[in-house]
Amino acid sequence: MEWERGKHSWIRDLAALTPPLFFMGGYAEDALLFHRIVGQHADLDVLVVRRQLNQCLQQLAVLGLVGPADDLREAPGYPLVLGASKDAPRIELWVCTPEPGGGYSFDAAGQPEPTRWRIFLPEDTFRYPATTMEGMAIQTISPLALYQLRAVSAMTRSSGEKRTKDLAMQERLLRAFLTEKDEQALMPRFVNL
Repeated sequence: MEWERGKHSWIRDLAALTPPLFFMGGYAEDALLFHRIVGQHADLDVLVVRRQLNQCLQQLAVLGLVGPADDLREAPGYPLVLGASKDAPRIELWVCTPEPGGGYSFDAAGQPEPTRWRIFLPEDTFRYPATTMEGMAIQTISPLALYQLRAVSAMTRSSGEKRTKDLAMQERLLRAFLTEKDEQALMPRFVNL
């Protein structure tokens, strides 16, 4: 895609936001493992705590990344999908809620429809230090949270190429960041709703 081969000025704009946006998914994995964009990504997944959602949307509007055509109504199990500018990817905001016992959760649509999952993320989700991507400091969710999201994805897909990709990325994250974690700490938590 054209915006992936450009100067990535959108990364600089997003990295400058306060409070920071927390990248997840493919861009976060690229940042943590390679410090540059290496894959083709259809969108940028961002995790935001519900209480910071309005502020996040205002920041993105100032950057021109939220357009008047964007549908900002929350639908259970789906992210808020924000339109892209010509130089930036479409942004999917996943809204999470702090859990009373620690950590966070969000709902996601599953396969086949109308399956829905509540996915629980670890306490360190928003505590990982910033990393660099394309020479700019960005914030990602923690490697443990990324690993667990890939594990949930692999477990809840019936089969196919995406499942294989999830397992391969999960293994990379494990080798790079999580070798000292015991098996129990690595296990993702999710429930079918």
